[in-house]
Formats: sequence, C-alpha cells, structure tokens
Amino acid sequence: MILGFFQHLRSRHQMDATRNARAYSQTVFELSGQPYDADDPELHTACSQTCRNLLADVSTAALESVLVQLVRYLIRSKWFRDATLWGCLCVAVDGTLCERKRGAALSDREKRRYALEARIITPWGWDIPLLTEAVDAYDSEREKQDCEYRAFQRLAARLKELFPRQAFCIVGDALYCSRPIMDVCRSNKWEFVLVFKEGAMPKVYEAVQSAKRRVGMFD
Repeated sequence: MILGFFQHLRSRHQMDATRNARAYSQTVFELSGQPYDADDPELHTACSQTCRNLLADVSTAALESVLVQLVRYLIRSKWFRDATLWGCLCVAVDGTLCERKRGAALSDREKRRYALEARIITPWGWDIPLLTEAVDAYDSEREKQDCEYRAFQRLAARLKELFPRQAFCIVGDALYCSRPIMDVCRSNKWEFVLVFKEGAMPKVYEAVQSAKRRVGMFD
C-alpha cells in the first residue's frame, strides 16, 4: 500500500494492475527480506484487497509502533541534526477530523470523529507523523479547547514515556496557548512555540500589548 503512494498511483485498481510486473514484485520481495524467483508461479505480490484485509486485523498500536521505531532510527542516524530549535526536535500538535461516521440514528456530534496528531516538522519541509490521540466529541469552541487539552495531556504522557530523554519543542496554534498546556511542557522539560493572537484571548492579548508599550516594544 505504501509503495502505491510512492509511485503516485491514484487507485487500488492501478496498484493491482502493476503488482505482478517483474521489477515491482522483485522490489517488494527484496524489501520484505524474502528470496525472489521470477519462474516460480507461487511467488506473486499480494493484491490491494489482501493488504486491506491484513491491515484490518492489525491493531492500531502495532501500526503506531512502526512510526515510533522509524523516528527513533532517524534520531539515532542524526537525520534531524540540522532541524532542531534550541537543541529540541520540533513536534507540531493539532486536532484533525479523521472521519465522519454514518448512521441515521447518530447525532451530528456523534458522526464526527476527531484526533490530536503529533508530527515532527523540519525546516526543509518534512512532516512525519509520530503519535495520534483520540479526542472526545465536542459541539462548541469551549468544549473543543477542553477536549483537545485532555487529549494533549494523554498524548504528552505517551510521548514522554516513549522518548524520555529526547528534548522536544511543542508547536501549536492559538488553541494551545494556555497555562495548562505550558505547564505540561515545562513539567516534561520541553520548550514550546505557541501562536498568540487577539481573537483567541482578547484580554490577555491586550495586557501583553500594554506591557510591550510600557517597555518600548512594538510589533
């Protein structure tokens, strides 16, 4: 399935059309660490439906562990040596709508499934998924902030457990610009870069602007 994305194939049908080409099959077998014999009729590349059936039976934790192992390998190999900020690896966190569940009996709130994603970002444009944490359903902006904060607490605990010695810099939008989020980062000895804008916290924004004017700082 991943090779299909690498080859810019637009559909599973296109993937199946090329899966038994000799070069494609040989590459898949070599990547899998298996011997390849072009004359053996029993050796062929699995179709996309077989891959889908396999992935449906694999736990999400097992799939996520692959991402963690990949990031650990990249860190050990010093791929991020020139991507750090204040000596920290930058991790962007943001909520996303994963899917819409179907069902006439479900309310609009129940049909939406959200998740909080943590992704490693680099100056040269890499955006590597690292961890995903489910977010409780919400209706209002206030509920959104509360739900994503609780999800961030869970995600931060997992991130610290998986990478106890790694220095991170958490990057987030204005939704995460709050004392509880900052306290979590400080307790884990992480740096943070959070968007701070007028619309998110008007009173705090005005207080900061007033303080900047008093000390002679300007935008």
